[in-house]
Amino acid sequence: MENNPNYHRIKARLGDYEFDAEGDRELVSKQYDQFISTISAIFQAPKPAVQSTAHSSNGYIQAAKPPDNPIEDGILKRVFRQDDGLSLLAMPRTDNAEADALLVILYGFLKLENERAVTGLSLMKAAKQSGINVDRIDRTIDARGGLIQAAGNKRGRRYSLNNRGIAEAERLVREMVE
Repeated sequence: MENNPNYHRIKARLGDYEFDAEGDRELVSKQYDQFISTISAIFQAPKPAVQSTAHSSNGYIQAAKPPDNPIEDGILKRVFRQDDGLSLLAMPRTDNAEADALLVILYGFLKLENERAVTGLSLMKAAKQSGINVDRIDRTIDARGGLIQAAGNKRGRRYSLNNRGIAEAERLVREMVE
């Protein structure tokens, strides 16, 4: 089939989106063009406006407004090292420093590595590189459970920050550089 001059195969990945097609050249090209136009529309779509936390008239809680002053790259470079994986240069000065350090490490993965969901193995490696001795990630973050989301089982478990977790991590990062 591959010797047929009308046979065509295209495999492409753009961010989280994948395209894989094979067959008649005309049909594959048409499908690929549709894929590209759909992806372009997704990336060009305006971001929804975020409102401050408040109860609306229907009783639902509206989303929290992101901070007006996002953390600059210079501040992130004073808190994180990225030589051989991500690690902290200093520990948070809080009562629960280990859990808060994991919160800040997750924030570092989000901002510096553009990784929203981090495996437990990657988080454990970053913690050890940062000088944090934890036996189990899940037990350590229980203190910050309302700020960190966990999904998956055993080796496939992934951790991410919810919106409140991101805000708290930003607060901790700012405190660490003061």
